[in-house]
Amino acid sequence: MRFNPFKPFSQYLRPYGGQIALGLFLLFVTLAISLMIPKLLQWGIEAIEMALKGGDGAYRTGSIEGDLALYAGLIAGLSLLNWVLSFGMRYYLTIVSRKVERDIRRAYVNHLLHLPLAFFQERRVGDLMARATNDVEAIQRFLHHAFRMSLTGALTFVMALLLMCQIDWQLALLSLLPMPVMVLVTRWVGEKVRSGYKGVQEQFAEMSA
Repeated sequence: MRFNPFKPFSQYLRPYGGQIALGLFLLFVTLAISLMIPKLLQWGIEAIEMALKGGDGAYRTGSIEGDLALYAGLIAGLSLLNWVLSFGMRYYLTIVSRKVERDIRRAYVNHLLHLPLAFFQERRVGDLMARATNDVEAIQRFLHHAFRMSLTGALTFVMALLLMCQIDWQLALLSLLPMPVMVLVTRWVGEKVRSGYKGVQEQFAEMSA
């Protein structure tokens, strides 16, 4: 479970493999565009510096204005494209999370309908209601928020590190020094959050009962 959090409900994800692949592709493209914009800023500054070093004053002024217009237009265009693709990415991943939530709830209700009456005499109604509402909703939130944000963080880290290494690999390696401490702290906080969230879910069951 820890190494593959999707295994318990992989059968519900399989029918939507195409939409998931499209959402992940759009996620990758949006991250690439986000990392491309700082690079355009760098190229624009370098182009302005080159224009300032050559020609007379009138030539330099016209060249600078042209460079500014070009790179500003590229940055604005990429920002708009990034917004559109980000909207599409969120749309497809949200649709999948909602469909999986619907399918799990449907399967859960169908399963309850085929259970003997003795089962309901041994189980509290609050527990069954909590699983049908809060627990299934937690799966939806995981697919919609946690998975997307985790993948975004991992891809951003890798792509940004490659870009940083192209600029100054020594400085990029120095920026990784705090990472072991961050991993340990994040793991410790994650255990605390997991324990607290489990307690909250148990309280929901008590309230429903």
